[in-house]
Amino acid sequence: MALLSILPITLLLFLLPVASLAQFLNALIAPLPLEVCTPFLNSGISPPPNWNITTGELSGAVDSQSFFNETTGKTMLVRVDGNTYSMFGDLPDSNRTTVQAIHVTPTRTVFSFTMGPMSVNATFFTPVEPGDFVKQSTPLSYLFFTVESNDDIPHDVQIFTGLGIGGTFLGSTEGNVTWTANVPGQGPNYAVQLEAQSVYQIDANQQAKWGTFYLSAAASTNVTSFVTDSLALAIDLFFGQGVLQPSPSSQIVGFADASLPLVFALSQDLGSIKGTQSPVVFVTGYIQDPVMQYIDIHGNEQNRSPYYRANYSNEVNLIDDYTADFPDALTRALTLESKIAADAAFLPPAYMDLVSLSTRFVYASTAITIGTGTSGKPNTSDVMAFLKNTGEAVGARVSAVETLYATWPMFMYLDPSLGKLLLEPLLKFQSENSALPYAAMDLGHQYPNATENAVSHSSAIEQTANMLIMTYAYVRTTGDGSLISKYYELITNWAELLVQYTLYIAQGEASADGLAIANQTNLAFKGIVAIRAMSDMSAAAGKPDDSSAYGQVSLSYGASWKALALGSDQHLLASYGDETSWSLGYNYFADLWLGTEVLTQEIVDSQIAFLSNMHVSATLGIADVGVPLDIHRPDNVTSSWDMLVASYASGELQNEIIAGLHNHAGYNQLEINGNAQNVTAQSVALGAVYAPLALRLPVRGILTNVTVSPPGGANHDHMSSGTRIAAALGGIAAAAVLAAAAVAALRVVRKRRRQGVAQARFGPYALPLKRIAPALARGGSVYSAEGSKLPRGGGWKNLEDYEYHDI
Repeated sequence: MALLSILPITLLLFLLPVASLAQFLNALIAPLPLEVCTPFLNSGISPPPNWNITTGELSGAVDSQSFFNETTGKTMLVRVDGNTYSMFGDLPDSNRTTVQAIHVTPTRTVFSFTMGPMSVNATFFTPVEPGDFVKQSTPLSYLFFTVESNDDIPHDVQIFTGLGIGGTFLGSTEGNVTWTANVPGQGPNYAVQLEAQSVYQIDANQQAKWGTFYLSAAASTNVTSFVTDSLALAIDLFFGQGVLQPSPSSQIVGFADASLPLVFALSQDLGSIKGTQSPVVFVTGYIQDPVMQYIDIHGNEQNRSPYYRANYSNEVNLIDDYTADFPDALTRALTLESKIAADAAFLPPAYMDLVSLSTRFVYASTAITIGTGTSGKPNTSDVMAFLKNTGEAVGARVSAVETLYATWPMFMYLDPSLGKLLLEPLLKFQSENSALPYAAMDLGHQYPNATENAVSHSSAIEQTANMLIMTYAYVRTTGDGSLISKYYELITNWAELLVQYTLYIAQGEASADGLAIANQTNLAFKGIVAIRAMSDMSAAAGKPDDSSAYGQVSLSYGASWKALALGSDQHLLASYGDETSWSLGYNYFADLWLGTEVLTQEIVDSQIAFLSNMHVSATLGIADVGVPLDIHRPDNVTSSWDMLVASYASGELQNEIIAGLHNHAGYNQLEINGNAQNVTAQSVALGAVYAPLALRLPVRGILTNVTVSPPGGANHDHMSSGTRIAAALGGIAAAAVLAAAAVAALRVVRKRRRQGVAQARFGPYALPLKRIAPALARGGSVYSAEGSKLPRGGGWKNLEDYEYHDI
């Protein structure tokens, strides 16, 4: 509590650098985050037409919106000496408000207003709680106000906050809404929900049809509450009296019988003051239980609860404790924000805006869940996290692997322990149930149903490499090798698939950015890095033969790749041998981050030099829009992939990329059409903005550094191995020799694994024998090498060759 009484308001608001209001609003495209705490309570606000960005004067209505541009009905008023001023809401008769500043940090969005003789700061605050799964899984958010007199004279001040909740907000325009006022607890509050709950059902606007919305305040004799089906009535009460009237304790209202939306409002009379001694705090939230549906290793669907259930059995205690924790939560947030700012001091100031606009958005799309034990109580040994792929135009996939890969730097920098929880459901299900020989692309196509991940897809190399790279990044960051030992068979099966198919990418095999051409260089490189990561993970697991074998393959493939993928100036081509092409090369980041050292510094420097000389169009440069993906998509910029490049780019290129991305901050996709620029998607992939900070993370010491000797036993260092070996053995010939040695090195591993693993096929990919059973259960068939269909009940288990067909 001491922090709030000691720090002046200005210090609370401006610990981090902030651009001027006009500069900020001119650059802003994406909504400013407001209540951002769950996938289904994720609201923001864009600068409205009636906001004068030069003077800051605000007149008329300002509406907050959900992620899918659905008006949330937020109303915020302040009454000073009997005159009412509007911050949010459709109140044309209110006094004009001047916006003096807007400040966005990773956990807070602060609006500074002048309202007559008073300065009022309204702060939307959603904490980020690294390492505390109970707090991080709590689906609540703070709104707090501070007030200060501009003339050093006391003034009468009252604050009003309300929310209009209609059918679309709750996910349905049919049926009844039920609400309860003043649920027993320490402070006044509302609980609002659909009377008929449709668990796991989502409407067209991605709003859940189950759950309860809460609006609450800290206990105070000066807080009044009111519920009405008329916003005008609530506002008239506040305009005239500065207070509201007590509401009935509960009521059920049918959509057909009332003028919606219903308005739930709280007001607080601060009395005659020169300024607030401590913030005036309100709490909003959207609480659901269950939050996820997941298929366990036995194929059974299970309901998963939010992790806070490990400590709380009811919502009232959760909300009361959350409200009481506000001072400490703010202290923790200021400490975290100061650390991020200090770590980012080497980057241009615009970088902090990118971080601030993305952090809460990504965390709000993450659900930390807990399973239920046989006793019916939460099972703290069964903890998983899931990511909603917020930003997709259609639907919202569950834990989309390529998106998780893009945002992985954020989780590794802020809270790597959460990374393990995000990997666990992907690894766990595929270790037992998946019929795919490669990594799944997600856990399901409609959040929150994580119930279908065995669907074949055309990005096998991409997703498999992503899983291995993310697993190794987690291990290097934390020193925790438990995932390697627990899922060793699964990840080595994936690694062997990459050994077979990654060097020469087949036509139609797609990368994360949608490119599906043969022999694409950027995707092949990611696969090689993943193989080398498997070498290091094998060493950590105490498997020296495997480690050596995968290491030899990565050396061999790395040498071949360098001979085929680079132009005469060593810039990255889009596909092998196409000297007229170029590629952004964002997968270089993985090699530099993991220390796999497939690249030489000379290659990295050459790519940076090439990109630095690029002109996006006749009138646009990198500092305007960022760097396009490649020669095949010269009009498409993806912010997440650009940030991976910016993390290792030096000097001016780094500054220009960040400046270009800042011009469409908060959005991940940009389409360039001449001088026109169209943003097409926000995305949780924007956690990639943390890549420059993740690249500087220390490596934990449990891994054994693996030295992979080239053929003949010569010592080498990985950064220069390809160059030295090529020089000694002669270019492509060296690659051929290394490839032969790598294949020989893998024979021992494959021979050991052949027992119980036949040469199955799934599309073009090998399928382990142990996964045939679940494949058959899904309607597939097994054929002998001669083409005859084999019986489903047996007769094929001892065959050395067969084909699997998915039907």
